[in-house]
Amino acid sequence: MRKLLVLLSLCVSLPVLAGLRIFPQDAQFGVLQDFSNGTAKINGKVLEVLPTAKVYGPMNTMLLPQATPKAGQVMVLLDAAGKVRTLWILDDEEIQRLSRQKP
Repeated sequence: MRKLLVLLSLCVSLPVLAGLRIFPQDAQFGVLQDFSNGTAKINGKVLEVLPTAKVYGPMNTMLLPQATPKAGQVMVLLDAAGKVRTLWILDDEEIQRLSRQKP
């Protein structure tokens, strides 16, 4: 039983140890073109950003709205109304990995 728990904990922690962020399946890849005043322009569409939205930088640290880059490649998670719920700013390695995964 102890070996099983150790093996399970290793399987769960491997992505973290490898430095990989796992994104929700319904998150979408996009190009952030502007982020200001409660809105984000992603792939040419202006989207409202929820007041409770979380923005994560490339090091997976939470960013304040003032510290969020105005442009870059991102993963975005929208709520049922199409508003930005979570935004991840991608680093170069993540961009390459995600572009290889595209069909």
